[in-house]
Amino acid sequence: MPPKPFKIALITDIHFGTDKPYEGELKTLSSRALSLVRYLVTRMNNEIRPDFVVQLGNLIEDEDEETDEENYQTAVDAFKRLTMPVYHLVGSCEQVNLDLKQIRSMLGYPKLHYSFDAGAFHFVVLFATTKNHTEIHVDEPQRKWLEEDLTETSKPTIVFIHHPIDDQDLTGSFRFEEHPDQCFVEERVKIRETLARSGKVRAVFSGHVHRNNLQVHDGIGYVTLQSLVENISDRKDASESFAIVTLSEDEIRVEIEGMDPAEYRF
Repeated sequence: MPPKPFKIALITDIHFGTDKPYEGELKTLSSRALSLVRYLVTRMNNEIRPDFVVQLGNLIEDEDEETDEENYQTAVDAFKRLTMPVYHLVGSCEQVNLDLKQIRSMLGYPKLHYSFDAGAFHFVVLFATTKNHTEIHVDEPQRKWLEEDLTETSKPTIVFIHHPIDDQDLTGSFRFEEHPDQCFVEERVKIRETLARSGKVRAVFSGHVHRNNLQVHDGIGYVTLQSLVENISDRKDASESFAIVTLSEDEIRVEIEGMDPAEYRF
């Protein structure tokens, strides 16, 4: 009998904090973030009931060390109301004013990259360091760990990382068309080669780009997801985006809900 389909929920780029313009435009409605997280937590518990939830990073909007620490803890605490497991990733905004020791302490994580098994699948969380939103790196020790981790598992594998490791076209991206150094992991080609060589990785999920996109490299689907609080109209409407991913033996289905919906099957 084939394994039962496995369902996970993904939320990214929550940017909890104070609304502030980016290059003169208010593109991220950070003041809406906490209420939307609490709303989605209720929906996850009562309606959607995924097997687990993944918070893909950029949980806060960086402001200053004291504010960022308070906001990060508040946002992490909001996810504790979930009745299913939640796994947190770390993006670039968290790293501007908080050091990695602070972040690990608030999450209760010994490391910010890790892996685990659930259902019939293996899941890998990667972590990229940044400096003021640029110099985005997954260092050699972590890449070596990734290779060993993939060697040890026999299960089909799903990878999560905040910063994209595909090579999607950034044309039209408000934030990154002129600043690709603030978007992509610099070692992305090496990482993709490791994932492809394993023969086990079926999909990679990321945030950061604030848009929905599917790119395929070496038969692996690389999906980026829209931010929860992206301002998508002149009326200051948050996208309210999140994704439900259903994993089965022969298909991955990605259903992105909210005001910027999309669906991918591969």
